[in-house]
Amino acid sequence: GLAMHLEVRFAQLNAAAALELWQEAYRTVEDIHALSLALKRPPKTSMQVNYYAKLAQIFLVSDNVLLHAYCLQRLYALTRARKQQPDATELKALATSAVLAALTAPVTPSDGTSADPNVAASPMVSLDIDLDLEKHRRIAAVLGFGSLPNREMLIADLRKRGVTAAADPAVAELADMLERPHVPLAVASKAEAALATLDADARLAPYGPLLRRQVALRVLQQMGRCYTAVRMERVVEAVKLLPADEVELCVVRAARRGLLDARVDAAKGTLCFGVQSLARDVPLRASIA
Repeated sequence: GLAMHLEVRFAQLNAAAALELWQEAYRTVEDIHALSLALKRPPKTSMQVNYYAKLAQIFLVSDNVLLHAYCLQRLYALTRARKQQPDATELKALATSAVLAALTAPVTPSDGTSADPNVAASPMVSLDIDLDLEKHRRIAAVLGFGSLPNREMLIADLRKRGVTAAADPAVAELADMLERPHVPLAVASKAEAALATLDADARLAPYGPLLRRQVALRVLQQMGRCYTAVRMERVVEAVKLLPADEVELCVVRAARRGLLDARVDAAKGTLCFGVQSLARDVPLRASIA
């Protein structure tokens, strides 16, 4: 009956993922969740491992990094709970993926160490963030995730469960450094070891661009604590991991989302910090001057 239908759906999920038919895969995931509820008992651990592995793929392809990170966290926990565990190398790779996914999930103004409490997002961007969260909540509810996790919760839980310690040492060290309230301006140089690990592994390579932007954001935020204005050449040199045009784009996006109080002055070739602090009565126009 239902158990047979569930096995058919899992076979369908594997086929859809193998063919990269991601919309079909997601619809199948919804069917699997509905059948699991109807059975009133959780599927076998091996089936759950396959379920979260495929779901993590779907969310990564759809750029939903937050839910991708959540699925990898669940996948790691289920894999550790199995009687027949993979070898140490595979577990380390899975832990590294889980840490990178949580680390590269989008930062929001409500996050702790990675957000700037002195900056407010523009009203339209606040609306966009709220709509994104609502979309995530709907997906989480449909898939039975319970309450929607946030980036800060995921990172804290990975530390608590020892997943960060089980990851690649260069990635674990970078994760610890990036989540401190204050990061060294040389963090981009220190990130190169972790990025080398990513570039050498096809499974980790998708996190490379995301991690570069995350490191850039933290460098920019730390600069904002130390300076009122910096030459763009110095900024690009400090960020190091992105070309100049991407650094400027990173500033614009971060300012619009309330993560950075800064503006690029193209005429003077400088990055000015404290824009909102100096003119709180004027709405921040997060655009390149």
